Amino acid sequence: SKDRKQARTIVITTNGKEENIDLTENDLVFITNGGCVENSTLGSQNKKAEFNYEIKPGGGWDMWRKIAKQDQSFGNPDKFCSDPENWMSATVTTLDDKIPPYIEKICKRNPFTGKVVTGGIVTVKDSNWLLSWTFNRQPQFRNQPKGELCGWIYGLFSDKPGNYIKKTMRECTGKEICMEWLYHLGVPENQIEELAENSANTIPVMMP
Repeated sequence: SKDRKQARTIVITTNGKEENIDLTENDLVFITNGGCVENSTLGSQNKKAEFNYEIKPGGGWDMWRKIAKQDQSFGNPDKFCSDPENWMSATVTTLDDKIPPYIEKICKRNPFTGKVVTGGIVTVKDSNWLLSWTFNRQPQFRNQPKGELCGWIYGLFSDKPGNYIKKTMRECTGKEICMEWLYHLGVPENQIEELAENSANTIPVMMP
C-alpha cells in the first residue's frame, strides 16, 4: 500500500511442488537481492572460466526485478546487473613446500601456525590486472591436507593483458593466473611455469 510494505507469504518451489509459508507482520524477511556470484562460472587448472554475458532470469536478480516492478522505492536492479564487467577471482591451493616461502617473505608470518597469515588483502599496485591476494588462517577447510595452503586471488581489470602472461585474465586458465601471481610474488621466471604446474592447483571463477 501507499505507506506500508509487508511480505505476506514465502512461496517455495521444490521439484515442481509448491509450499507456502505464511508470514505475520512480526516476521522479518531477509533476501539477497542479486549478488556478484550470480551466473558465475568455474574453470580449472587447464581451462578458463567462461564469461557469461547474458544475465539470465532467476535467482536474486530476478526476485529483485519482480519486487522493484511493484514499487519504485525498491530501486532499479538493472543498473547493477544489465552490463556485467570485469571482476574475476581464483582459488589457489599450494601442494608442496615450494611456494609458501614466497608468501611468508611478503606477509612476514609463517602461514602454517593456524594464526593470521596475510592479515588482509595484499594488492599488487603495479599489476595490469590490479591483482590482489589473501590467505586466511590455515587450514581454510576442515579436511584440508596438512602442508597445503588455500588462498584467494582476484583481479579488477580482467580485460587487460597481464604483466607476465600476455593475455587478459578472463582468457587465462588457472595455471596461467597462478603464473601471473607467482611472477608478482617474486618467483624467478625460470621456475614460474613449473611451480604453477606442479606445486599449485588454481581454479578461476568468472563473476559477472
